[in-house]
Amino acid sequence: MFSYSIVVELGNGASAQFWSDSWLPDGPIASFAPHLFRAISHRFLKVSIKEALSGRHWVRHINGAHTAPVLCVYVELWAKLEEVHLQPLVTDRFVWR
Repeated sequence: MFSYSIVVELGNGASAQFWSDSWLPDGPIASFAPHLFRAISHRFLKVSIKEALSGRHWVRHINGAHTAPVLCVYVELWAKLEEVHLQPLVTDRFVWR
């Protein structure tokens, strides 16, 4: 409930979590891409947006079964992430909806 009540206004991506925070227009990746989210190694669930986007490290977090639903959402997510631009001098803001 808490994670759905807060939206991240993305700045440098250092404070927000890539997989579970609501920083994309569609909400948290965990909610709009559940098949892909289940394929993520648990050790990467708390990684920041900045870390995940740097060198496209988020791709290496996927280690589960590469089924058709996972691959479809993977391609969709890749396209969405191409539109994301971090602002190095601006901190992330967590805002109540």
